[in-house]
Amino acid sequence: MRLTLADAGDSIEDANFEVEMAEAQLLRLYTLIEWVKEVLNINPVDIEQETNPTTSSEDNSTVVSSVINWVKDKLHNLSPSFDHKNEEFTDQQKSNYRTDTNYNYYDNVFESEINRAIKLTEESYEKMLYKDVLKYGFFELQTARDNYRELCSEGEQMNLRLIKRFIEVQAILLAPICPHISDYIYQFLHPGTTIMNAKWPIAGKVDQSLIDSCNYLMDTAHDFRLRVKSYKTQQTTGKSKGAKTTQPPLAPTHATVFVAHSYPSWQTFVINELKQLYLSNNHTLPDSKQLAIHFKDRSEIDKKYQKKLMPFVIYSKELLEKSGNVTSLDRHLSFDEYQILQFNQEYLRRALDVEQIDIHLTDGNETDTAILNNLEDILPGKPFVHFRHEESVPIRFVNRQAYSPNFEWSIPVMNGDTIEKIEIRLRRHADRQLKLSKNVRLFYFQNWEFYTRTIPNIATPLQGLVEFDNKDQIIQIDSRQGTIGLADQDIGNILVYFAE
Repeated sequence: MRLTLADAGDSIEDANFEVEMAEAQLLRLYTLIEWVKEVLNINPVDIEQETNPTTSSEDNSTVVSSVINWVKDKLHNLSPSFDHKNEEFTDQQKSNYRTDTNYNYYDNVFESEINRAIKLTEESYEKMLYKDVLKYGFFELQTARDNYRELCSEGEQMNLRLIKRFIEVQAILLAPICPHISDYIYQFLHPGTTIMNAKWPIAGKVDQSLIDSCNYLMDTAHDFRLRVKSYKTQQTTGKSKGAKTTQPPLAPTHATVFVAHSYPSWQTFVINELKQLYLSNNHTLPDSKQLAIHFKDRSEIDKKYQKKLMPFVIYSKELLEKSGNVTSLDRHLSFDEYQILQFNQEYLRRALDVEQIDIHLTDGNETDTAILNNLEDILPGKPFVHFRHEESVPIRFVNRQAYSPNFEWSIPVMNGDTIEKIEIRLRRHADRQLKLSKNVRLFYFQNWEFYTRTIPNIATPLQGLVEFDNKDQIIQIDSRQGTIGLADQDIGNILVYFAE
């Protein structure tokens, strides 16, 4: 109720209080509590057993003391000062999360989001703008946590030290509005200590370029998802009149992202003109009508760009007015777009559900102009993605290790794949145990038609197998037979892997 009232608005207008919104906020808080219990490995059944002992004569103070001691044991005696050096973690937490202090890109982004939330929430409390308090201190902070969890969902693990700082900061920022729930969450980290004695968190450095780069990455991934959905549902028709509509294209297996580092010549001219107008008019720009007259029938701008002219002028005008700095037109991105996409290539591949993704610069020699209709549509901050489907054959990967929990997997293999790519794809499609294996060895049968029909011998699991000794070996596929080949040798449709 208090959360919904705070979110109802701070102006003199009628409060935007709705029952559906109150129920949604209640669910948000419940989900937050359950997630905190899951991260800290707290079992609610054990808490209930501690709080409801079988002996009815037990004193209430003893019950409270036993619960506090139990929580302390579960959290390994976390000190109220939250000392990282003496902090201990359970084996389960170490297997599910990172506990080091060497922060990677995702950790630094999340840390900047937390520091930003502390500063903006404090300013909103001082101004008594409680709707903004929830915006910065709850909703946007929860979104930052969700983005961090999504980016680390595969390959990278979340940092438990940073997660615990998030939990503590979230509880304190929300305490003036939801004191009971905040105190309940806070005591998971500091058993026996009320949140009323907690100090306001100190905000560290906020790296806005990191936050901007993460927002750009999430927006780009969302845009690419919409494009791949459109690609899968699009219909193709014949060239002849009255031709029937054919089926949608096959699901894409590869994606190529094109990134532009610089503007085309006509846009560079527009930017230079806007700079001169901005500096000559006392750091202000004319309105849109006057700008349209200024750029009308200019010889520097080709007529084919007239439809794109004013949208770009308005976009640049808004960018300049928002930043208040004329240099923002030269470099409107505070980060290296190409570097961010390259670093998060695996996340984009996972988000688009493709086997491989490549990233190219449009102003480089590697650009395939046959794929793109118009290179000038690709602008800095607005990359373009091209999808294609490559033929593949399903190959069975079996494990012949004795007493091994590894399963059999069916993995698509494409023409031109190397052994290294196949191993990466196997790890990607397999379970967690295989993904964390230090070494995966791949074998093929000397005579696959014979050995695949024989019962394997546990004592000699490598009998009849040949190991791929070079991970750069290139595989060719035979789509008719459904097999793969190495050089001129047909090695069948079954491979064997050993995990160490």
